[in-house]
Amino acid sequence: MDIDPIVLVHGQALLTKTSGTAVVAGDVRRPEQILDNPRVREYIDLDQPLGLLFFAILHHLNDDEDPAGVAARYLDALAPGSHVAISHFHNPGPSMPEVAEQTATAEKLFNEHLGTGRWRTREEILSFFGDLELVDPGLVPVAEWRPEPGEHSEQGITYHTFVGGVGRKR
Repeated sequence: MDIDPIVLVHGQALLTKTSGTAVVAGDVRRPEQILDNPRVREYIDLDQPLGLLFFAILHHLNDDEDPAGVAARYLDALAPGSHVAISHFHNPGPSMPEVAEQTATAEKLFNEHLGTGRWRTREEILSFFGDLELVDPGLVPVAEWRPEPGEHSEQGITYHTFVGGVGRKR
């Protein structure tokens, strides 16, 4: 879902020959606009468990747009047994001062030249899961989320600055 009209047209063009999939215009900051959309409801039964993906989206909501409240409204609409996956820019804070300083610089440059983005603390990101039960391994650098056995990822500059997790609604 995207509010950019070009993205909408492109998505619709890609799906012209695909059944079981739809693209709708919506603003993630207005959950009811999306959740109550007749086209969405045609494809998604919110009374059944489902997967909701917040991949690289919540970090584009500024604090004054209440990203935790936005996420909560989506979570409230989900049936028990649903799963929610979140990936997010991460500022590790005082435990990693050099990385925290780099994320603050990146956030400033990103917002001045590329759009929006907030590198949030672990606690802020965890708040987006509400009362969901985190699935192992929890909220970790995305490279650590279920790697292949014996696979090790390089811990370069961005390793600690992009995290992800999955929660399950009871």
